[in-house]
Amino acid sequence: MRFTPSLGQATAAILFLAAESQCLAENDVVSSQAPLTSESFFCKDPPFRAQLISTSPLLIYLQDFLTQQELQYLQKTSKTSLPSEPDSSEKTTHLSHRGNEVLQCIASRLHTFQGHRPPQINLEAPELFRRSPSSLSPDTKPKKDSASNSHKTPKTDTSTIHSTLHTWTFANQTTPGLKTTGGTLTFPLIPSPITPTEESNAAWCPPTHDPLTPRILDCDAPYSKGLTFLPVPGSAVYFLDSLPDGRYDRRTGHYTGEVTSGEVEGVVFRVGRRAWIEED
Repeated sequence: MRFTPSLGQATAAILFLAAESQCLAENDVVSSQAPLTSESFFCKDPPFRAQLISTSPLLIYLQDFLTQQELQYLQKTSKTSLPSEPDSSEKTTHLSHRGNEVLQCIASRLHTFQGHRPPQINLEAPELFRRSPSSLSPDTKPKKDSASNSHKTPKTDTSTIHSTLHTWTFANQTTPGLKTTGGTLTFPLIPSPITPTEESNAAWCPPTHDPLTPRILDCDAPYSKGLTFLPVPGSAVYFLDSLPDGRYDRRTGHYTGEVTSGEVEGVVFRVGRRAWIEED
């Protein structure tokens, strides 16, 4: 008999994990080899907020999951690590987290959040990305994210990925003329909490001029489109890629919308079902 937690049980477990994650690293200090500046990098978990979006499949929005120091480092890394291809709308590269205190700090936070399982050695090389308008074609067809279909075997439908953390590190939300539009993250098979009739939509769609309560969902997207997140720097979407029996959960299939102005940057962390060995 399979145990399916209730919404209240799932919410309680998530809040416990978030609180535990905040307390564990309250005074943790990582080695002074941090590459940010001449100052030491302190690994300290921020008081992030967990919002349960879906229980089946499990999908959680993590507001302010990254610290300002981590954001600064990842933005700097994006400038130096991603290839300069002006005609490409998407640039990606994989980062080695071996000996990288910043990436290890985020990975440790993720490991604690998901209950210390699977083992932390299962974390794959984080994928750094930058998305911008394409100068080659006005094609507006949504671009499927590599995580949506590249980690399952077509014949057996077996997933090699246990969970994914999709983070955003940069999106201009305020500067006129440079404001980011597009670059959304959509799960077409997961219903959006924003429905055409419910009054609770106001909680998801606060006034756009309020910087203290940024919108995390695309309030203008049709309900039939599914669940669509806006890129909010520092925040992340966490979800389980596979079912308990190891099969790929097709409901977590997702794609990224075209960036029509500005740029969107972020890092995707994927935790495998088995140990991941980094190649030299």
